Amino acid sequence: MPIEELEELEELRRLRDEADVAEARRREADRSATPVGRDAFMARLEDEDRQAAQ
Repeated sequence: MPIEELEELEELRRLRDEADVAEARRREADRSATPVGRDAFMARLEDEDRQAAQ
């Protein structure tokens, strides 16, 4: 795989991770939200990512 493609994938992963962190902070700040365990939270994020990719 060319270096440019690897760098692009790394950038996409970094951006997705930043978005995940921002979403986690938003949900944490929302005191009215129902608490969700880490596994359930990550599963929801993965589902959202899959839906966004379609």
